[in-house]
Amino acid sequence: MSRLAVVALAAAGGLVTAAGLTQGWWWPAFGLGLGLGLATGRRARALAGGVVLGAIGWGLPLGLLLAAVPEARRLALVLSAILGARAAGVPAVALTLLTGCLLAVTGAWLGSAFRPAVHGRAWRR
Repeated sequence: MSRLAVVALAAAGGLVTAAGLTQGWWWPAFGLGLGLGLATGRRARALAGGVVLGAIGWGLPLGLLLAAVPEARRLALVLSAILGARAAGVPAVALTLLTGCLLAVTGAWLGSAFRPAVHGRAWRR
């Protein structure tokens, strides 16, 4: 699978993840990352696609929420203050994006690890 196809698939998965997050589902990033890892031929591309998937999937709803709801911005400031940063919501937003990316990358890694078994190839070291 080409790089552009992986990015397009990851972006589409990110939009599906964003739609799932609006319904309160946090787990689609992992499941779609798993599917991306199974579909992608190379592990490095699967992991990069997982980062794209998680960043779009969790970043888009978070950005829309922060832009539309002033209370969400205040909550980000409070969480950042708890984390030790003063007057900046960046750490809370960064940790949220990191969570989404780690979910998707973990799924992509697991999918790429099981790809030989699913596609009927022998395991190689």
